[in-house]
Amino acid sequence: MKTNISPDKAWRVGDLIDLEYFLRTTTEEKPGIDTAADAAGAEERRIYLAFSQSHTPPFSRRELLKFWLGEKRQKERPGPGHGRTPGAMFHEALSLTRLVIIITALLSGMTLAWSVLSYRGAEPINIFTCLWVFILPQVLMLIFLCGMA
Repeated sequence: MKTNISPDKAWRVGDLIDLEYFLRTTTEEKPGIDTAADAAGAEERRIYLAFSQSHTPPFSRRELLKFWLGEKRQKERPGPGHGRTPGAMFHEALSLTRLVIIITALLSGMTLAWSVLSYRGAEPINIFTCLWVFILPQVLMLIFLCGMA
């Protein structure tokens, strides 16, 4: 199912993590009726009014939540070096994990290729072994992925 949502308005995993984080901190700030809750309510009204001035009705809930999340992020980290949100930390960890997986896959592939294709001069290289080791797992994964779609 393809949607026509621009990339800056699309929700990513980091956005959902930050949304949950800010929703939890907002509800923890106002356990009862007090001045802190009034200040939090005034902040929410300010964000909504800023959104209503910059967008035309009818308002999309998705855009309103995305705008609210952006405002909360700006308030949480007003400038560079003032802390990171949990979603930003998740994206950094995900990037590092991807890099480690790519390097591990390259090294293990090179090691496997060297062990299968190395010629010692005593016996010939069996090309069918190379096909079974290199081609068959990829074809099976492709069939598995097509079956899941």
